[in-house]
Amino acid sequence: MNQTTVKVALGAISEPFAKNVVTDRAYLIGKLNAVRNSVFGLFPTLGVFKDSFGSFQVQAFPVGPVTNHGYHSYLGVTLPRGFAAPVKCWQSNKPLLTRSEWRAMHTDLVPCEKELAVTYQPGLHPTERDLLVPSKLRVYADSTADAGKTVVIEVRHGTIEKKLRFDLIHDNWTECSFVADTIVSVSLPEITGSVSVAAGDRTLSRYYPGETAPGYARIMVNTKSACDVFVRAKKEFSPIYFDSDIVEIGDEMVLKWMATFVRYATSPDDSKRRLAGESLQLAKTQLEGLHRQYLGRAFQDGQSQGRVNQRHVLPGYKR
Repeated sequence: MNQTTVKVALGAISEPFAKNVVTDRAYLIGKLNAVRNSVFGLFPTLGVFKDSFGSFQVQAFPVGPVTNHGYHSYLGVTLPRGFAAPVKCWQSNKPLLTRSEWRAMHTDLVPCEKELAVTYQPGLHPTERDLLVPSKLRVYADSTADAGKTVVIEVRHGTIEKKLRFDLIHDNWTECSFVADTIVSVSLPEITGSVSVAAGDRTLSRYYPGETAPGYARIMVNTKSACDVFVRAKKEFSPIYFDSDIVEIGDEMVLKWMATFVRYATSPDDSKRRLAGESLQLAKTQLEGLHRQYLGRAFQDGQSQGRVNQRHVLPGYKR
């Protein structure tokens, strides 16, 4: 299914929203993400949002707060923005069993040492890497437009919890004197460039426009190998911002119909709500047609033979 860029998509939805692409860009960016989110949630089976793929370095993650005397840890991978629950993982071309987070709650079901497996970890994590020793945190902004904005990081040291405020400075680090052993959460303003959080010279995370309360999934890797893990995961919805960012919906009419739906879906006017419903149905029909065209012959796996419960026979196969 064709894709497009933010720049082109903004031109397509500007007419339904009656806005100017240049002067109303911030408004249209918000509406474009609302259109994408509507398609993401309403039509999950139509192949608009593909699974995410990536190769990631295995690293050690502390279990509990860190100290200057070491810590208990496990090997794992943090899935970046755009990655939700893992579907399948591989290491050194070998498939890894994918275990749910509940499996580890049963002591007799914890993967044995010889089992190559990954286990989805409960909860979300505010940084891609954890603190390895108690450290002072510092924050960096690479855009002049973000200077003066404030990042709030909730941290813990022992039983003391604090919210640290970092006023961003363009092209320079801002540091806090409090020494933290755990990062609880990160709260970002609306940023136009990237913002980095580090402990000393070690970058813990880099955040991008659209992230305000970052949280990343993490998997434990039950293997002694240090090789990267290749992950296929369900797509996580992520806002987009820059003109060159990719929009998954490349069909202009679908964008216009979905923009009309987003604009009028909650209108108090009955006629406008009906227009929203009609536009949604038109978009759905178009997406279904595009999906069938995209799949081609793969859409039909074979003819059903006999009763419903019997297996399908694939073209070219003999009994």
